[in-house]
Amino acid sequence: LSKFPVHPLYVALRKMSPDSLAVYLPKLSKTQRVAFLDLDIWNRDELDFKTFGTWLTAYANTDDDKVKFEFANGPHFALYLKSKFNIWTFDLEEPEYPEHDNYFMTDDGLLLIEFDKDFPYFDEIRSFVRELYSNLGVEKAYAHLFKIVSETHSNLTEEEYHFKKERLRDLG
Repeated sequence: LSKFPVHPLYVALRKMSPDSLAVYLPKLSKTQRVAFLDLDIWNRDELDFKTFGTWLTAYANTDDDKVKFEFANGPHFALYLKSKFNIWTFDLEEPEYPEHDNYFMTDDGLLLIEFDKDFPYFDEIRSFVRELYSNLGVEKAYAHLFKIVSETHSNLTEEEYHFKKERLRDLG
């Protein structure tokens, strides 16, 4: 599959269930996987959160840990985190927890990730954050997530939208 052109392959795969996509993700090239995200998760210049959920589930369900990490460490996941979550630095000496249970702590206990109470992809997000920690190590994973926290949403969105346009232009 990694030799097939992106557009016809995307059309063939885009109607698949997340579980079916999960099987095919490792068989695709990195360029194809990124292109599929670029084509599918944007609605003009904004993220399409409904479609993104399909990809979250597909990547979470794939058996290939390298593909999972590639996604977790990539710009699409960073943009999703910035768009859908409040991420707070956490003071272990003077902890202040939210007044609800819609959050989780990173493995190092330094970041608190807060989400809406009816958010359906909690397990997937938590597994991707753990994927970052297990592959990058504590210090690099924290630095990676802290960079996402410190970047403004508009800058991150604008930058990724620009890169998306360039990648798609390169593919034709």
